[in-house]
Amino acid sequence: MNRDRLSSLLAAFPSKRIGIIGDFCMDIYWHADMTRSLLSRETPHFARPIVAEKFSGGAAANVAWNLRELGVGTVLPITIFGDDWRGRELSRVLTERHGCDLRYVVHAPDRVTPAFAKPILHGFHSEQEDARLDFENATPAPPELEDLVLANLADAMPTLDALLIANQINNSLISRRVRKGILRLAAKHPKVVAIADSRNEIGRFRGVILKPNEIEAARVFHPGIAPADITDAVIRDCGSRLSARCGKPVFLTVGERGAFVFDGQRGDLVPGYRVEPPVDIVGAGDTFIAALGAALASGASNNEAAELACLAASVTVKKIGITGAASPAELRDQLQAAKPNIQCPTPNDQ
Repeated sequence: MNRDRLSSLLAAFPSKRIGIIGDFCMDIYWHADMTRSLLSRETPHFARPIVAEKFSGGAAANVAWNLRELGVGTVLPITIFGDDWRGRELSRVLTERHGCDLRYVVHAPDRVTPAFAKPILHGFHSEQEDARLDFENATPAPPELEDLVLANLADAMPTLDALLIANQINNSLISRRVRKGILRLAAKHPKVVAIADSRNEIGRFRGVILKPNEIEAARVFHPGIAPADITDAVIRDCGSRLSARCGKPVFLTVGERGAFVFDGQRGDLVPGYRVEPPVDIVGAGDTFIAALGAALASGASNNEAAELACLAASVTVKKIGITGAASPAELRDQLQAAKPNIQCPTPNDQ
């Protein structure tokens, strides 16, 4: 991709309306200054004096941030928030910080807004992350809430250029019933670019574009396969079978190497961009699907969209300690400075 083509695609992003349905989460960072810690008089434990806290969106909320940072004009979360402090804070982050339109967010008093809290303990000369604290729903959403979500999606679909599906956590909003409803609406609105990302159930989606990584794709056909056994032969076989099964392209990411693009039997490797360490890969998949969806909605070919998505991910992995996002200016700079990772070895090839 040259600079002119990149600029042409980026120029189309502000006119696009993209919906995201699925699991919106809050990432919480609690910083404790352990040099101030005192032994409790009541219990044999040292306190963790919190001196700073930071909030950011995780899972689908991070995808939303990436879309807005890329310049997408309208981003519409379609989901359920609990009536709790995490839901209120996530709403604030999505609206005030990222400019999302929350008209399709259902607020339910009996649901938990998922969140992952990470205590970070600071000493005199070092820091370490303590055990994570998770807020999550113990049960799936009841049918009446699922109906509200699907009604909101049905209302939104005629206005969308793309729909991104985020199926990421335990007791996901994307239950079997909701998944079937999404796929029915996707079939009814074939002009909407629909892309599914699912940690454990990517093989259950039909009639929409899929974005698995190599482990997620391989385990559809080889449950329990060890990552070390996932060769390029396995990747090509699973990618082509997934594409044939879902009837749509499959964008199968392979980390720093880039992404395989399967459309029927064909499977092209679109190289990633070479990035020097240190890197932080947390959130790179969110960046990839956001850029992929925006590019496809703007008329990019499959390979162009994969290249733009790899370019965006190569920007965010350099943002250490946060789930980052990539701006149009950063993409232009990276395209000029970076080189495709075409000589990266295939570690498990057979």
